Amino acid sequence: MLVGLLLSCWLAPAARAAAEEKAATKESRVARTVLCMYGFAPDDPARSPVWPPDTYSAQMLQMALEWMGYKMEFHDVGTGRPPDQLSPEVCAVILDSALDVPFADEGFYADWILKQRGRGLKLLFIGTYPGNNADKRQQLTEALGIRGSTADIAGVKSAKFRTLDKTMVDAALLPRPRTTGLVSAQAPEDAKVWLSILATDRSDAEIPSDVIYTAPWGGALLEPYLFFRTSPEDVRAVIDPFAFLATILPAGAFPAPDATTRDGRRMFLTHIDGDGFTTLSRKHLNVTCAEIIRDEFLRKYPFPITVSVIESEVRALLKEQNPADRQRFEDIARSLFALPNVHGASHAFSHPFVWMPGRDLEGARGYATPWLEFADDKTYPAFDLRREIEGSVKYIQDTLMPPDKKLEVFLWSGNCRPSGEALRLVAGLGLEALNGGNTMINRRAEGIAGISSTDTFMDGELQVYSPVQNEFVYTNGFTGPLYGGYRLVIDTFKRTETPRRVKPVNVYYHFYSVQSGESQAALKDVYDWCLAQPLHSVTARDFVRLAKDSRATSIVSAGSKRWIARNGGLCRTFRVPAAWGAPNLALSNGVTGFIVEGGQTYLHTDGRREVVMDFNRGADSRGGAHPWLESSSGEITLEEVTAKQIRGEVRDLRENEVVFSGFKPGSLVIMKTDTEIASNESSVRVDKEGRLRLTMSPVCRFSISSANR
Repeated sequence: MLVGLLLSCWLAPAARAAAEEKAATKESRVARTVLCMYGFAPDDPARSPVWPPDTYSAQMLQMALEWMGYKMEFHDVGTGRPPDQLSPEVCAVILDSALDVPFADEGFYADWILKQRGRGLKLLFIGTYPGNNADKRQQLTEALGIRGSTADIAGVKSAKFRTLDKTMVDAALLPRPRTTGLVSAQAPEDAKVWLSILATDRSDAEIPSDVIYTAPWGGALLEPYLFFRTSPEDVRAVIDPFAFLATILPAGAFPAPDATTRDGRRMFLTHIDGDGFTTLSRKHLNVTCAEIIRDEFLRKYPFPITVSVIESEVRALLKEQNPADRQRFEDIARSLFALPNVHGASHAFSHPFVWMPGRDLEGARGYATPWLEFADDKTYPAFDLRREIEGSVKYIQDTLMPPDKKLEVFLWSGNCRPSGEALRLVAGLGLEALNGGNTMINRRAEGIAGISSTDTFMDGELQVYSPVQNEFVYTNGFTGPLYGGYRLVIDTFKRTETPRRVKPVNVYYHFYSVQSGESQAALKDVYDWCLAQPLHSVTARDFVRLAKDSRATSIVSAGSKRWIARNGGLCRTFRVPAAWGAPNLALSNGVTGFIVEGGQTYLHTDGRREVVMDFNRGADSRGGAHPWLESSSGEITLEEVTAKQIRGEVRDLRENEVVFSGFKPGSLVIMKTDTEIASNESSVRVDKEGRLRLTMSPVCRFSISSANR
């Protein structure tokens, strides 16, 4: 954890200001939780289980909500009724299309929804208005000002667009009105209607159906206009979720915890699933993919790389493996884990394709076997969760890892949908879990659904997703194209940076990526692209921890233009609209600097658990009366930041690029550096914009003096 300490000579006024502000202003915690209601009556034999990531809200709305600074939680009505009084952190309730209110509870839910509205929470109906009991449903909708029966319109002969607002709705996806799935309902009179259909039924009656609208209490996004599929791999939202949600919930109203950026640079992480570790190269005689990855990638690229193995594969227990090769495979694994930039992970014992057999029916589709095939079926006769997790972790830690290294991550295999028990087992071992999600937006699949949320819940346990999908998906199950396939991930990196930075850069692949020359060349191109970008490397473990801390952050309004953020100190970046202007660093606490990119101001903090961000104008409009950190490619600790001196340390696997701002343009500063090899002192000229651009050794202590403004 980085702990930057700012001198009392400029902290004291900030502390006094904070105390005076707190005395005069009552702190108000920002409500930033959106509760998604889904599920159906328990033990319904006609229904397959539904999980949070299966909901429309998770697939189409959660990512946009996260970018706005909100977090989504879920309640399955099959597990029981929600509490009558929700947490004060809840600001909105989504009634998802995956919600089928239990018949016996329809009266309760109609009343409950209206109570939440009465408490000021926003409501968003997705798919349909909930409830099969027409009277109870009508009670709910009439109370919200919705006009009409809300019953399905049967026998539609024709339809035409009544309203189609192109500022919100993607008209290119709607060449003609749909005639099925419409309901007889009009939005409240004070609503803004974005899409409305006028249907003509078999008796020639014209019936209006408002399907997308926003109202003072929230809004609705109804069938049959939830999404549009342009191809098997490209699903489009009919509305712009960022714009739509911003008409319901405040956007840019508070500092958003950010899990994409670190110290002013977009984050970068890379991890390898164990599949294909022992597979032989098609290009090199008797050389495994693991050896090629080790020699051509792990040893050549100065990134922290999380590497996992499958226990059964390394132990040569699988079909068509020779047991005599075990020693060779284990020796190769040890050579990988011994590399200083490699961080260890497990990819399970048998590589299960389904982590909830018998429960996750939808997630089990498409797999021919439940796990990798063993040479002897008796080796692993039945799924054993503890064997997969605890057993594989113990084997890798005790047999393959160097004594001074600890395994850090468990990377899910197969459908990457772990049970709550599986997540608890991983956490109980002190490890983080990763994988899942489906971020692969690119020119072949341009829909917003191609960007996953940061996390989800399984059995009430939090699961963090890989920021970007792996090469297996980009290459169509590795059937091709092998070169042009995975290179498309570069397009994904670009599309998740603009118009908004919604994901870190994540190079995620399997060992078998280097089995062919084409796929190896694609992987090299991807890494080379990353090497040329201004990125900040983190490990997979640290990304998961940071993402969890982002969710756990509480934001408090502490007066006009003043905010307090409280968390575990791992999520150290907060984002606000650039229109807010620069933070006042003299009145802030724990803020080491900021940078403006893409219409957003990214604030860096020093890792303390409580940070104060003040945007009241101070000594000057650029942020305060002393220099500040603009960006750093490596992990930086700032021990002193004043108008006279900056001291700290920076660490990375490659040379560090550090930029400070707020100096007098053209002035000279004295730069002192200390490494294990040598100490150095030199004069450095500040540029005409007041920036000091520095290049430092991978591990370096530094001081900058005579930094008069």
